[in-house]
Amino acid sequence: MQTTLKSSVLVLLAAGGVVTATPILSSRQANIITGAFTPIGGAFTNMDTSVKALTAQDSRTVTVVLQNGAVALQAMNDATNTVRTSTELRAFESRQVLDQTTNTNAQMSTFITDIVAQKLVLDQFGASPTVVNMLTQQKAANNALNDAVLGKFPNNRLQRDQVRDSMNKVNAAFDQGIESLSAGSAQPFTPPPAASPAPAAPAPAPAAPAPAAPAPAPAAP
Repeated sequence: MQTTLKSSVLVLLAAGGVVTATPILSSRQANIITGAFTPIGGAFTNMDTSVKALTAQDSRTVTVVLQNGAVALQAMNDATNTVRTSTELRAFESRQVLDQTTNTNAQMSTFITDIVAQKLVLDQFGASPTVVNMLTQQKAANNALNDAVLGKFPNNRLQRDQVRDSMNKVNAAFDQGIESLSAGSAQPFTPPPAASPAPAAPAPAPAAPAPAAPAPAPAAP
């Protein structure tokens, strides 16, 4: 009797373990997906910092922006692969992923606004076309990433609509940035003229010649 009871308890516990395994697995999947966004956030933070450090006196500051852009693009592609290979998420579990997606899209929009504000410097170094190409690639990569996220909760219309709304906003930002930087080059940057040296003091007037000595008096007769 006791053996039968113990066996029944073990069966119930085992069954309970099977039931609880799914949400634990799904939570892990949510953490894996959101974790894949972390390098993207870091890359765009670095990009925004380097954009704000752009200076017309040093072309190397543009190089730093482009290098950070390449890192961001790779992070987006890596995240897309991670999301695609993950399992579907339940509605209550996908909230975490949705929030991460919308926050990242908002961060990208901020970066785009900041880099457009530096068009004058980019034009000076002839870098605007290169940045346009960078933004075009990032937009395509971000769309692929957002599409992969949408595939993780195919039956949740509300959250899918929220992701699409976030996608539309960041795509509009990308399009505006691409259009602004593709426009005719802004007026070339002209560095401020160097301060003119103070005028030299006028040369002193030549000294007046000394008066001639008086002629000697005539000798007495």
